[in-house]
Order: sequence, then C-alpha cells, then structure tokens
Amino acid sequence: MLPMMTGGVGHMDPYAAAVEQGKEAWVMLRKLLVSSPGDTAAEGIASMHTHDAREEAAIKLVSNHEAVMRDVTNPAPKTQENLERLGVFDAPFVDEFLRETCRRLLGQRSGSTEQIRIYMDPMKMGQQKAWVEAAKYLDKRIQGMPEDRPGRAPDMSQQAAAAMRAVMYEVAGLASL
Repeated sequence: MLPMMTGGVGHMDPYAAAVEQGKEAWVMLRKLLVSSPGDTAAEGIASMHTHDAREEAAIKLVSNHEAVMRDVTNPAPKTQENLERLGVFDAPFVDEFLRETCRRLLGQRSGSTEQIRIYMDPMKMGQQKAWVEAAKYLDKRIQGMPEDRPGRAPDMSQQAAAAMRAVMYEVAGLASL
C-alpha cells in the first residue's frame, strides 16, 4: 500500500511517510523482542534498569509505536489538551526517536541491533528539537501508577515507566529526571 498523498502533487501524508520510513526497523525490533528471551545486558542508562522493566516498556513501544507517534504529533487532541505536542511534520523524527528508545530498552540481544541504531544528525533540521520535545511530552504522558491519572489504568508498571523515561531522556540528550 502506498502512502496517502495529500495537499497536491508530491505531498505525502507525514504519518504515512513516517510509518513507511520506519517499517523495516520496527519489524526488526519486533523480531529481536520475540527471538531473544531471557535476561539481556543493556548500555547506558538502560543498564540501571532491570531486564523485565526494559522489556515491558519495549513491548509497549513495539506494539503501540504508531499510536504513540500520532499522539505526540496530534494537532487536535481530544484528551490531555494541556500537554504541548509536536507538529505533524515532526512525525518522522518522532518515529526515529521511538525506534532508538526501543532499541536501547531491548538491550544487547542475539541479532545485531547496530544496524538499526539511530544517531542524532546535526544536518537534519528539526530532529534534535523533535527528539527533545517528544521526550518531554512522553514524560508527562506516560502513566506508571494509578495515582498518576486517577480513573485511568497505568500504561505500564512503575519500573517500566521509569526505564522508558530514563532512556528517552538519554536518547534526546537531556539530563535524566
């Protein structure tokens, strides 16, 4: 299926473009998740979190990455309108950010994750800002305890939320919380 064209000739829907751009990497991340059970070592800040917490957060990202990307860049949110979102044209950068976060959460597994590593590229206008803003948005959005948003079930355990937040901040180049 080809990405939807909008706005005239040559204008691709930014969501479709981001999904298409990251499709192969998300397939690889999903394969790494299911093909390498058991405890895995991690690098950087992820190494300070348990395998189970990192795996739980990675499972959430792998299974919901498109919805998360759309939430981060939603121009007309119906809930949590007070949270500042990014623009729809930042969707490809947000998807990159989510993929690198997931890769680090997965840790070192059999099968190379090096080929799907994403580095911040100073030549990509807007990438760094999008990664920083996505981390800040998701930090406020992720719910790890029922008290965070009474009446709504947590997105993941408190430990998984802490692992994801720490890794997101590291990926974005920010000091952790």
